[in-house]
Order: sequence, then C-alpha cells, then structure tokens
Amino acid sequence: MRPEGRVLRNTAVTALLFAVLKIVRKLRYGGKKKVTTGEPPKFKLPPLEPLGEWEELLKCSAGIGSSTAVYELVKRIAGQRVAAVASVGPLRYFLDDPRFRISFKFLIAFITGQVIISLLPVLKKYPLLLMFPSTSQLLSWWLYADEGLPRDYINFLYGMGKIERNRVLSFRKLLFEGGKNKDWKPYCFPKAEGGQWEFDDNDPISMIKAMLNYFMDHMKGTVPFYVKIYAFRLLFYFLAGSAKAQVKTRMTGLITDIFRSSVFLSAYCTTAYVSLTGLVTLLPEKDCNPVTLWIALSLPALALIVESKSQQRTISFYCATFGVYPVLQKFGLFDIAGVLSAAAVGSGRAVPPLPLRLIWGESPGQVSKVVKEVATK
Repeated sequence: MRPEGRVLRNTAVTALLFAVLKIVRKLRYGGKKKVTTGEPPKFKLPPLEPLGEWEELLKCSAGIGSSTAVYELVKRIAGQRVAAVASVGPLRYFLDDPRFRISFKFLIAFITGQVIISLLPVLKKYPLLLMFPSTSQLLSWWLYADEGLPRDYINFLYGMGKIERNRVLSFRKLLFEGGKNKDWKPYCFPKAEGGQWEFDDNDPISMIKAMLNYFMDHMKGTVPFYVKIYAFRLLFYFLAGSAKAQVKTRMTGLITDIFRSSVFLSAYCTTAYVSLTGLVTLLPEKDCNPVTLWIALSLPALALIVESKSQQRTISFYCATFGVYPVLQKFGLFDIAGVLSAAAVGSGRAVPPLPLRLIWGESPGQVSKVVKEVATK
C-alpha cells in the first residue's frame, strides 16, 4: 500500500473505532446525559471538564493519521530511526489529554513497558518477575496518590471493587499518619452493596470467613465482566482472520478461561486486602513507610499462577504499563521515554509494540499474523 493510503487507512480506522464506541455508549445509556449533583462520585476520581461531542474522535484520528504521515515522510529523508522518533511528536500534540481513553501518557507508558520487556527477555519467560513490581507499583500508588495513575484504570478499580474513594483516602491517612489504636477494620473486605464483612481480628477463623465472603462476593461481579471480555476477544480473532477451526478451539476452552480469569481477579483483590490487613496488624503503632507498603502490595501478583501460560504473559505485559506509568508521571519523563522507546524500536534493538506497528503502517495481514500467533497459544 502507498504511504498516502496508509495515512488515510489509519485515520479512518481510528475514527471508525471511536464512532463505534460512541454509538455503543449511547445505546448503553439510552442517549441520556448523567445528572451531576455537585457531589464527588463514590467510585471514581473527581470528574474533569467534559469533552466536546466529537473532540476525542477528531483529535485521536488526527493524531494517529498525522503520526503515520510524519513517519512515512521522514523515513524517506532521514531513515527509519529518525522517522520513529519524529512520529512521537503528533501523538504528543493531539493525544496529550487525560480525558481521552487512549491518552498520550497511557500510550507512551504502554509502549515503554513493551520495549523494556523486549530488551529483557527474562521478563517474557517468567511473567511473575514482571508482575510483582508492576502490581506493587500499581497498588502502592493507588493507595498513596491515585491521581498519579491513568484515570480510566483507577476508576475501573474503584468501580469493579465497589470501593468508595473516600474509604481509600481515609485508609491512606490511617496508614501514613500512624498513631495508637488505629481503627482500620472498617476499610477491609467491603461488600458490593456497601459496608464490609465483619470479623474479629483476634479470631483467625473469623478473618478467613470474611476473606472468603469477600472473594465470593467479588466473583459475582467478575464472571459477567470476563464473559464480555472473552466474547470480544473471540470476535476480534475472527475478524482478524483467524481460521474458523482456531476460533472453535478457543470456544471449547472458553468456560475454563472465564473461570480462571474470574478467580485471578477476585484472588488478586482479596490478597491485596489480606496484605493491607497484615500490614496494619503488624504495624499498629507506627507509620507505614513506603518500602514496607511496596513489598506488602507485591503479594497479589501471586494470583497470576491460576491463569494459563499465555494469559500470564498477556496480563503481566499489560500490567507493566502501570509499573512504568507512575515513574514517568512522578518525574515528568513521558516525552523522554517516548523518544527513547521509539529510537530503540526504530534502530531494531527492540520489537515494535502493536500500537507502533499499526501507526507505522503495517498491513492488516501482517497485524493479523501477530494476532493469530496469540490466538493459537
């Protein structure tokens, strides 16, 4: 395909994607606008200024299309490495908005995470090595300063876990201010409908029952969630060109996959609460220092063991984004990380992550081949 065709294709596909998302959202909410009462939402970060009707669609389409155009133009003049670096510029200009589903910062954190994995093959071979620091970074920053993480994902954590943000803010104060007789029980093992599972902190059996009740309560929400996720993935494999026989094979193990993933996410959240409970129990009269918190909140990564090998890689690779994001956010390194990651890929030192493959104009057949490899694992 000619370079001009790649630019038009990427722009059109991005516009179509966001148009479909917009239609689905309207169908889901019946076209009704949410009524704001002025009160902060229970299960989300405070809202930002709302986007214009078509602002996200237009800017993201322009960003992806112009990035492809810059890459093609500079590649002819100065070579692939310089073109790769230059292609980051339009993404920075058009996508640097925290209200976007695919913001510049999230995209750069994801690409940087994948480049690090490509440069350190041991992380690909042993997903738990990657999952431990990623989980610790994500949960520690969520508790310490949730504003430093991607908004959509943090809102997902609050909503999926049915955790009121005010509780997290109160628990944050409890952990880091210290003092005697910490009243930490109201923050552990919340119920989906509100309140929490009661237990006696002097009775291990009571605590185990509360933990199991929370786990089963969480499973009720995760199973429907993963039914949607796996149905979408199955459709994506089919549209990407995977053979019908391969799709049929995937359907055979669909129930097992849904069950495994539901157990993983429920165990992940349950272990996080167990870690926090142990932390405040062991340190009842001391401030919780960041190192102790970071170590304790790496333990939920053990839940990854219940997943299949291919899914372990998928989840750990995705979570790498949230291990990288807080560091880039803290030190303002998104621009530098974007340039270095693009240079590493452009020079052939690292494998191109899927977003860069699409932006730089790989044909649907080439991308489909990658998808087929994932689908058959």
